[in-house]
Amino acid sequence: MPNRPAIPAATAKAILLESGHRCAVCGEGCPLEKAHIIPWGSSKDHSRENLICLCANCHRRADQEKWGESVLKEYKRRPWVVRRYVREDETPTSSGTVIIRIGQEQGEVDEQIRLFVQFAVAAFLRISPYTVRVEPLEEGSIRVTVELRREDAEHLLREYASVQPSLRDYLAPYVLLDVQRGMRERERLRVQGTEGIVECMTMPPKSEAVRYGRPIDLRQTERAIRTIKEFFQTNLAEALNLLRVSAPLFVLADTGVNDNLNGVERPVSFPIKAIGDRRAECVQSLAKWKRMALADYGFAPGEGIYTDMNAIRPDEVLDELHSIYVDQWDWERVITAEERNLSFLCRIVEKIYEVIRRTEQHVAETCLPIEPVLPPKIQFVHSAELERRFPDLSRPQREDRICAEHGAVFIIGIGAPLSDGKPHEGRAPDYDDWTTPTERGPGLNGDILVWNPVLGRSFELSSMGIRVDADALKRQLAITGDESRLELLFHRRLLAGELPESIGGGVGQSRLCMLYLRKMHVGEVQCSIWPAAMREELKRQNITLL
Repeated sequence: MPNRPAIPAATAKAILLESGHRCAVCGEGCPLEKAHIIPWGSSKDHSRENLICLCANCHRRADQEKWGESVLKEYKRRPWVVRRYVREDETPTSSGTVIIRIGQEQGEVDEQIRLFVQFAVAAFLRISPYTVRVEPLEEGSIRVTVELRREDAEHLLREYASVQPSLRDYLAPYVLLDVQRGMRERERLRVQGTEGIVECMTMPPKSEAVRYGRPIDLRQTERAIRTIKEFFQTNLAEALNLLRVSAPLFVLADTGVNDNLNGVERPVSFPIKAIGDRRAECVQSLAKWKRMALADYGFAPGEGIYTDMNAIRPDEVLDELHSIYVDQWDWERVITAEERNLSFLCRIVEKIYEVIRRTEQHVAETCLPIEPVLPPKIQFVHSAELERRFPDLSRPQREDRICAEHGAVFIIGIGAPLSDGKPHEGRAPDYDDWTTPTERGPGLNGDILVWNPVLGRSFELSSMGIRVDADALKRQLAITGDESRLELLFHRRLLAGELPESIGGGVGQSRLCMLYLRKMHVGEVQCSIWPAAMREELKRQNITLL
């Protein structure tokens, strides 16, 4: 752009590093653009604090859709690589090894260069940067060790053989020299930069644990999905005394009925010509709509509803667990004021978990010869207890540890601030009650998580809770600074006493199918849109998306 000075090289490198060599929003790799959080025209600011790495598509969307300073700052604070990967040594999916050596003429390599190569290699291979280990090799050099599959080694070789290998873009300013096959099937990749030589040797993988049971084709998968959905929803309705009802795909934007989930996600919206271009939004969840339906349909305490909730979440990070298409059973049940306590919440959780466990048994008996893995009972832990027990671990790491220990847990108090002032995970202020004191800590809500043996990690199946009463609503809106919502339709009805006390939540349909059918990717059990590179990578792993 005319008269705009170039971004300093050190700043550009720092921005690239903090985003892990990927788009901070969607995780796409090179080429990347440096976008201004506060536009250059008004800020004239090339500082690191005002810049964020985006792919061309997200950069265009940020400008055209006017995401604004607060949204971009949140993506800068928690870029895709931080949201996607657990910051700890991860168990590789196989035992092939790549060793990259970087020579230095000036003594020990500084930390920035180590991190640069670590994240560049991980971004190119589309693997977690925390499987890339960097350690001193000898004076004047470092070594980067990567655990990966043989297919990824072949990927490196094919890239080098191509006319314009994209690996060069990730490793710049290093220059790619050659790739050689050594003895005993070792491949060598050399990269030379101003600091020295990078050498990459790939060892053949050892045998790996079987991640799938007996393979099933697409027709068998679809039949199994139907069996799971029919069995689960029937038993859930019976366990909680729920009636199936029809639900909207979209609601009017100015009513406050739609949910903003963690407060950052933007709903899909559109004008309706017949009512003067008044805007509607595709639902992101049905928490508030269900509570109004309980009132409007005249349900009594102990009675409730459930429905198929289908949502589009265009800001979702796409990976093996997350899709822009969301399908879940949303349910809501009327309760009395006396039932607004932790003991009642736990009893409902136990009923839901029993249906989840019984459905796995049903799948094993009728669909697939799987070995059931869910324990007989679910354990309860408060998010503050997790923090005290694992103070040095991140939130996702705490979930992994507790699920690996117990097999199935309900984490109480999602949304309540912990000792560092931040919640275990964000929750909107106007449906779940996450501030009411209990004997274990604040909050009458939580998440059901289980250990997923295929993915080797914790796996969220349900988010639920006792809903806010008038006092909790005003208290939580004040905490989040959203008191202006009190003027919206849903909030006015709640404050006027028109809505019943209730408990409710959602159970992921595709998540359950993934768990029961021992699938590695959500696209194996639902139809959605995926990046071409992701489809190609999954195809190499013999993973077929619907």
